Amino acid sequence: MSLFFKDIIGQRGVVEQLRRCVDENRLAHALLMTGPRGNGKLAIAIALANYLLCNNRGEDACGSCPACVKLAKFVHSDIHFVFPVKNRKGSGDKPVSDDYITEWRELLSKGAYFSYDDWLAKLDIENQQPMNMNVRAASYCTSFPCSRAKAVGRS
Repeated sequence: MSLFFKDIIGQRGVVEQLRRCVDENRLAHALLMTGPRGNGKLAIAIALANYLLCNNRGEDACGSCPACVKLAKFVHSDIHFVFPVKNRKGSGDKPVSDDYITEWRELLSKGAYFSYDDWLAKLDIENQQPMNMNVRAASYCTSFPCSRAKAVGRS
């Protein structure tokens, strides 16, 4: 499942700003997508990666070059996902995200608009504590505040 800028719901301003940064070769080394749950931060990040890595991009990624084909399967060698994980039963090793990449890709293949709680449910983990970001790490990022997307076509 490919994600393109055109697929992003309700974040035209952020999408245009990101596109302009890439097109002008002025994209920061680190980006932080912020905002309320359900506004498409992950979808924007994946669409941006698709746009950045596409070999034939125009207004959006082409969707058919080798890079886009790999990104559609979430297997591109330049894309690395990091997400919460749990210990596997019977394993004494400390778990890492790559141990759960199959489950992550399975959830992503259904769409990038899922929540942290959806991921925890997939792993059968209870949400025992809030996710906190290291403030120092966040200070090194360019922030892109995403607003809550407005429902389209609803009255």
